[in-house]
Amino acid sequence: APQITTVGSRGNQVTPLKLGVNNNYVGGAFTLTTNSGTTSVTGISINEAGTVNGQNDLSNIRLKYEMDTTNPYDCASVSYGGTEVQYGATSSNFSAANGTSTFNGAVTISSSSAMCVYPVLNVDGTATHGQTIELQMTKPSTGVTVNGGTVTPTSAVTLSGTTNIVIGYAPGTPRLAATPAFDSYRATSTRPVLGGFSTSDVDNDLLQ
Repeated sequence: APQITTVGSRGNQVTPLKLGVNNNYVGGAFTLTTNSGTTSVTGISINEAGTVNGQNDLSNIRLKYEMDTTNPYDCASVSYGGTEVQYGATSSNFSAANGTSTFNGAVTISSSSAMCVYPVLNVDGTATHGQTIELQMTKPSTGVTVNGGTVTPTSAVTLSGTTNIVIGYAPGTPRLAATPAFDSYRATSTRPVLGGFSTSDVDNDLLQ
C-alpha cells in the first residue's frame, strides 16, 4: 500500500492566556502518523486564524514535540510537560495577521511511533483583552512535508477550542499586595469595603 502520513489533532487549546506573558503552551497537540514503514517529517507549517494579530501580537512561536510509541499511537498516552524537544528553529512571528509560521527539521515517524506536536508562543503586551487565538494546519497535504509518500488531509486540521486573551500581570509587574500599607490593612481590617466586598474579595480580584 502507498505510504500515507496522516495529520490530526488531540486535546483542547488552553484558555485564557494573559497578554504580556511568554512561553505559553497553547494546549492540545497536532499528531502525525504514518500507515507503514518509516518517513522523516521535514517541514511543518501552522496557521493562526483567531482575532489576534498573529504578526504583531504573537512572537517566538515554537513547536515542541515527543513521540508516542504506545498503541494506538495517537498521542493519547503522552502530554506536554515543558521539557520536550524543539522542532526546527523559533519563528519570530506569523507571516500576517492571520498568517503562517513554518518550521523545518528531521523527525522520523513510523507505524508504531507517532509525532505529537505542541505549539508554544509569547502573547505580547500589544495584544488586546478579548482577542482570540485559533491554531490550525490549514492544508496539511502541502503544509507538512515528508521524505516519503504523501500527506493527508487536504482540509484544515484545527486544535479544538478557542484561547481567549485576557489582561493579566506580566512577570515582574509590581502587585498591590507587595505594599506594606496594604498588607497591614488587609491583615487587620475586617470592615466591608467597596460597596459590600470584603478585603479578601479585593485581594482575590487584584492578585489573580
